[in-house]
Amino acid sequence: DIASVAYWYQTLPTEPSRFLSLKRYTLWSFVSVVILYALFYGCWDRMIDTWMHQHILSISLLAKLSQTIAKIFKPSHWTLLAVIIGALGYFLKKSKAVFWGITVFVSMILCLIVKTVLARYRPDLYFSQGLYGFHFFSLQHDMNSTPSGHTVAAFTGFFALARLYRKPLF
Repeated sequence: DIASVAYWYQTLPTEPSRFLSLKRYTLWSFVSVVILYALFYGCWDRMIDTWMHQHILSISLLAKLSQTIAKIFKPSHWTLLAVIIGALGYFLKKSKAVFWGITVFVSMILCLIVKTVLARYRPDLYFSQGLYGFHFFSLQHDMNSTPSGHTVAAFTGFFALARLYRKPLF
């Protein structure tokens, strides 16, 4: 219906000043992320990885639990869930479900593109073979660790829900 379609456009900036403000915030956010990423990659990444590998992942129960959770909540599962919810929302005329599905699906596609372009070695290759850094333009699973598909899916899924339901639930 028209009211549900209008809801999508309700949050889009219509005034030129609001649009410029949105562009400025987006640019600053992007620059901030790039600077933080560079700092972590250049200064703290190996130190944090080594500490995690020695102290946290050495606990076998915790390692098995984290591997099980990672398998259950694989990014491909989130992408499939987004397609299903988006399609159901479309056919049932539920604009919020369509919005959520499109948001998560598009973010997962963008995540895959960035992973392919950067092609950063996974941390386990650092510990097993001493490989660290970027390989650039690769579809191999061992060379696409960043950005984390789990993090992208969780962030965009919950962010989309927060945009849809602005009021506190309790």
